[in-house]
Amino acid sequence: MGLKKSFSDWLQPIPSEAGLHIATFLNSDIKSNAVIDEAAQQGIFLFSLDHFYASSTVKSGLIFGYGTIEVEQIDAGLDVLRKIFLKNEKIS
Repeated sequence: MGLKKSFSDWLQPIPSEAGLHIATFLNSDIKSNAVIDEAAQQGIFLFSLDHFYASSTVKSGLIFGYGTIEVEQIDAGLDVLRKIFLKNEKIS
């Protein structure tokens, strides 16, 4: 399961050439803070893209860091996030 394929209803990855993170825009009305808070309760730490804008124009999104996670843990983490997105999709 990959982020781009499995989360395409909710997220649009922002192209990047390098780094230990993936930045994404939200494609839906899901509130980024709700996802961030619930993910943190599950031990998954995300950041809001909103904090990284230099201008007043803001498009909601999430930043995923993966520099300290074991490769074997990625699919399990994405499974948890998928459930969080499905739950929050019904709320928004």
